[in-house]
Amino acid sequence: NGVRSVYATDVDGDNDIDILGAASGSDEITWWENLNGFGTNWLEHTIDAGFDGARSVFATDLDGDGDEDVLGAASNADEIKWWENVDGTGTNWSEHTVGVEINNAYDVHASDMDGDGDTDVLGAANYGDEISWWENLDGTGTDWSEHTVDDTFDGASSVHPVDLDGDGDMDVLGAANMADEIVWWENLDGLGLNWSAHWVADSFDGANSVSAADVDGDGDMDVLGTAYYADDLSWWENVDGIGTNWTQHRVGWMFDGANTADAADFDGDGDIDLIGCAYSADQITIWMQTGSPGPPDPVIISITPANYPTIIPQGGWLEYGFEMMVNINQPADGYIWTMATLPNGQSFGPLFNVQFTFAPGMSITVDGIQQHIISYAPLGTYEWIVNAGPNLLTPVSSDSFPFTVVAGNATSDQNVDEWTSMGQERIVIAAGADALTSGNKLLPQEFSMSEAYPNPFNSTTTLSVTLPHAAELNIRVFNIAGQQIAELADGTFGSGNHKITFDAAGLGSGLYFVRATVSEQPSQVQKVMLVR
Repeated sequence: NGVRSVYATDVDGDNDIDILGAASGSDEITWWENLNGFGTNWLEHTIDAGFDGARSVFATDLDGDGDEDVLGAASNADEIKWWENVDGTGTNWSEHTVGVEINNAYDVHASDMDGDGDTDVLGAANYGDEISWWENLDGTGTDWSEHTVDDTFDGASSVHPVDLDGDGDMDVLGAANMADEIVWWENLDGLGLNWSAHWVADSFDGANSVSAADVDGDGDMDVLGTAYYADDLSWWENVDGIGTNWTQHRVGWMFDGANTADAADFDGDGDIDLIGCAYSADQITIWMQTGSPGPPDPVIISITPANYPTIIPQGGWLEYGFEMMVNINQPADGYIWTMATLPNGQSFGPLFNVQFTFAPGMSITVDGIQQHIISYAPLGTYEWIVNAGPNLLTPVSSDSFPFTVVAGNATSDQNVDEWTSMGQERIVIAAGADALTSGNKLLPQEFSMSEAYPNPFNSTTTLSVTLPHAAELNIRVFNIAGQQIAELADGTFGSGNHKITFDAAGLGSGLYFVRATVSEQPSQVQKVMLVR
């Protein structure tokens, strides 16, 4: 009766996703148990049947015991409470008060606002025009101290913690439906005691909800919001990555009574999609992001002739360069080889081949490769082809260019069919190129991080980082709010390929970001989806 808020999490610790709800008409906080793990059979459990004007619900581990507790905001009772999941199975609850006299408590969220390792609580007071957070003083959720972020935020309707400036601490996002604003407050001291306001939008009519996600996949956090009276669902691009320059992108235009918005990869294609609820239209809509490419080719090869048009005399040399990018999840043995198409259309080869291990994230550039054109080669137009693949019969990537053979110092009338056995092929590595060693081992030319495998994953996933030379490498994992939850590597690593495993034991289902950093290089960011 009067459902106002829902939240999905594993309430009973059985590794599937359950549903929480807040209903203002019936004053209830409730959860539904996912009995079969497939979402087709549900059992309702009441947490509190007398939470007057239940408006918002959220789940997190507030007492640090490893299970999910439940937070709620009640607009009529003007309070925020949490219910301790006593036995970890969601069947026994103990009520605790976080804050009272919160004038029309409208929204509740949680994060570590002061960086002390425990979970604090955030709230929005709609009539009180206030965004506040409550410090979890003892780390167990039994002693709270209120701190005001802003008490002049007219019609505060939504609050969301996120690191918007990339400095490693939690900032605060808010929406105000009377001020028509979306604002974020910078956590200046990292302790949640000193705040600086920055405007994302100042005329978003009826700004009702706000959240954050890396919508454009550039490694920083963007902002999502809905405007009830403008019937609008938009996202704002964090142009400079520090939250001082924003560009609005409208997604849900004429979304009647736009109420809430969130983000996730719904179609599993590696980018962020958006979901929204429209109160007046009685709609829930998902917008799939189609601007991103699909899964990359496992290997991408590009070759470029040294001169174009390429005209070679019989007995001369063909010179070219090649680049290769490897987009696989696990190392794999394979080959690079060359073929030629003759003027009569006949294809033969390989004329040259090298076997080695394709490493995840490998990037190679080689200049000055030379191929001898035999002195009795037929005159005409050829096609030079470079392939990569698991064997010499199965190319997964190819590139080619045409060249023309003109009269030279031909001394033989031997049949061209003998070219394979008599051809002279040679690789000459240009000065300074070190991608090919004497043992035909290919080394990475730049710092890179591969796609995680598997992804989505359950419990563990593996990434590979390649380094062209020894470097100080740091790899950290962040949740969707921008909070660091793990450090996978921190130290000196040698050149080559390094496998890194992310063990997500104890973490909840959701989207996480793995960021790899070396000095004087752009950070590499990989999104991984944990599914329990």
